[in-house]
Amino acid sequence: MGGAGGATVIPLPTTGQQVLFVSDYQLPACVVGAAFFDLKAGPLARASAACTSGQPPRIDQPLVEVMAELGIDLSAVDAETLDASLLRRAAHVVVLGSTAVLTPVAGMRAVVERWPLDEPLQRGIEGMARLRLIRDGIERNINTLVAHLNV
Repeated sequence: MGGAGGATVIPLPTTGQQVLFVSDYQLPACVVGAAFFDLKAGPLARASAACTSGQPPRIDQPLVEVMAELGIDLSAVDAETLDASLLRRAAHVVVLGSTAVLTPVAGMRAVVERWPLDEPLQRGIEGMARLRLIRDGIERNINTLVAHLNV
């Protein structure tokens, strides 16, 4: 299944399904994705965030600040350690970025899609400007995903 930008996505089947956002530990985009999803999705789904490093996502102060610019408090994000149980519970998994590696586990039923992320550093954009560009790109993908999932 492809990315949210035009791909057909299977709607979540029942109330309370979990959408899992996964990313690399160095860029915890999963936290941004989960925060936007919980803000924009209805009661049919809930988001979690996890990093492929096996550690919970690291939330730095600049990331907190860039999300606070939009009124989003990252302390409400369900940030977890990626493990087989979490993957089995998820109805939908979004892998953010090209460096995160997700290995499916037995019993995993989730639809998995990958969202490439724009990396502003490659264009010499750093700091808060970089984080804003990444944040805004993730938000656009979330808007599309929420519409496709009908949540």
